[in-house]
Amino acid sequence: MNRVLVVDDEAGMRAALEAHFLRRDWHVDTAAKCRRGAGKIPPRPASAGGDRHSHGGEDGFAVMREARLLAPHTAVILLTAFASVPDAVTAMKGGACDYLVKPVSF
Repeated sequence: MNRVLVVDDEAGMRAALEAHFLRRDWHVDTAAKCRRGAGKIPPRPASAGGDRHSHGGEDGFAVMREARLLAPHTAVILLTAFASVPDAVTAMKGGACDYLVKPVSF
């Protein structure tokens, strides 16, 4: 079974992503804060998504770095409402497989 971790501080976006993956028979785990999301990264292949800008001094880059350390083969997709070219470059150089801008089209 495919697995995905959705980390987003927006409850509506988290719920929409969760519903999208559940309809496709994925196992979905969610977190509202990056710190909690990083703690849910399993040390085995999975997919992880994170919101680039979150509250509490952490961001999607922190989750991405943690995922790359714990599960190097994990696909990481950063999703942001505040896109910038420098952030996209940082994401890709940091190991993200994609950098998407909200709102996303499923």
